[in-house]
Amino acid sequence: MAHRDHARRFILLGGINAALAVGSGAFGAHILAQILTGAQLTTFKTAVYYHMVHALGMVLAGQMASHTEKPRMLLWSCWMFLAGIVLFCGSLHGLLTSAPRWIGIFTPVGGFTFMAAWMTLGIGGYRAYNVPKVPKEHSD
Repeated sequence: MAHRDHARRFILLGGINAALAVGSGAFGAHILAQILTGAQLTTFKTAVYYHMVHALGMVLAGQMASHTEKPRMLLWSCWMFLAGIVLFCGSLHGLLTSAPRWIGIFTPVGGFTFMAAWMTLGIGGYRAYNVPKVPKEHSD
């Protein structure tokens, strides 16, 4: 049952990340909107949007993993969602600060990590819940 503990942690981590995305969005709308250029604000909004969507993906994958005996791929998708948030969203946020420009190389890496996370979630969910049907017994 150790996988259930891992799944629960990812559900919690996904919820925390969703809350961080909401807080970031509010900060952007109320503070950064007065400081950033239009293009920079668009970049910030993209980072916040992807942060939220993939935090919810992590919650979904964690929830699915907690209810199956075959959680391995689902837990891997949680790790990939987390890595994608750090790489994709983190690099976009970094590009808006005084971070070096080369940090932008992590944006597409994070994007591919998100894609892999969703594919792994789909395959893992299919495998975890692909239970053969047991024929019903007829009572004659």
